[in-house]
Parts: sequence; C-alpha cells; structure tokens
Amino acid sequence: AMGSVVPINIKVRIINNPVTGYNEFMLSGLGINGLQIAILLAVIIALNKEFDRVKINNIKNALTMVWGKIIPYWVVAIISFMMMVMTVHGVFAVPWNGSIVETLLLGSAFTFLLIAVCFVFSGVFHDPVQAIQMPLLYLMPGLLYSGLSWPNFSMSSLGQAISTIMPLKYICMDLRNLLLLGYSPTLFSNVIVMYISGTILFFIAGIAFYFRKKALTKEVSL
Repeated sequence: AMGSVVPINIKVRIINNPVTGYNEFMLSGLGINGLQIAILLAVIIALNKEFDRVKINNIKNALTMVWGKIIPYWVVAIISFMMMVMTVHGVFAVPWNGSIVETLLLGSAFTFLLIAVCFVFSGVFHDPVQAIQMPLLYLMPGLLYSGLSWPNFSMSSLGQAISTIMPLKYICMDLRNLLLLGYSPTLFSNVIVMYISGTILFFIAGIAFYFRKKALTKEVSL
C-alpha cells in the first residue's frame, strides 16, 4: 500500500555515507588507524637502539643501514595491511569491489611512508621512550583530519593544511572508495605523494641518525 501511495522513498541520508552503515563507512579507516599504531610501536625504536652498538663512519653508511632496515619492516607491514583488509571484508562483510593489485599498491605506499616517519623520530631521539611519546601526540588529530568522518572539503583552510601532513589523509578515503566503489580517482596521485614523501624522509632519517650518533660518540669520548 505504501509503495502505491508513496512510490518514491524519501529519507535523510548522511553526507558521504551512501550505504548508511557504520561498518562499510568507518571500519576500514579504523582498521588503518589500528595498523598505524601497531607499526608505530614496532618501528619507532628501529634506529635509536642502534646508537650504542653500530659503528657509523659516514652518512653513506648511515643511509645504507636505514635502507637495509626498511625491508623486513615493510614486508611485515604490507602483510599486516592485507590481513586487515581481508578481516574487514571476510569477518565484517564490508564489500571489496576494488582490485587486489590497487589495494596492495595503496597499502605498500602507506606503510612505506609511515615507516619513514617512524625512522625520522627514531633517528632524532636517542631515548626510545621519548621517541614513542612524540608521534603518539598526532594519532587522534591524524584520524580526525584524515577525511574519514570529517570531509576534507568542509574543513577550514587551516584544517586542510594540517590534513596534508597526516599520512592517514592519503589512504583512508582511497581505501574506502576501493572497497565500496571499486575505484578511487585520487589513488595513483596519493600513491605517488606517499612514495616521494617516504623516500625524502628516509634520507632525512639517515642523516639525522648519522649526526645524532656522531654527537653521542663525542659525549662519550669527553
């Protein structure tokens, strides 16, 4: 009877949430945030624990050590990312309409950038506790400014500027689009940004580690 009287169903829809469901709309981003915390806690001590037992003679050797350390961390992080996506899809029934290759490409770029950020903090701070504490300050703003629940276009200019330095901004929307829509128009541009930024940060981490190591060596000799 209602179909005859009201053939068009009119109801309120949440902006940017066409499925009107929490799992489909939020779960992938929350999974990424949890993965980010796990990577941060595991990788943040990758370099500062080497200050007392690795001899670094020059910047080239420091960069070589940094680039060598990325391989095991990166491989495990990519595997963890794919396990998270498969859990979201298989356990919580979130659709996965996108390509596995594109999903893997997005995850590899994000984990590469996040590990690079962790390496910078690890190379700058000698104390592992301090190295862990500093990045933790960004976790809540990182999720808030990722665009997951607060669309980027509704942010102020300051908010949009802050979001550009948050790694989550370059993956949350793309991953959700891949899962729900099957494609993301900003996928490849964000992947390029993450790989370029990560490469720059790895060089910064190597240089920071070299000079920090050199300063600590002088302190010990004095």
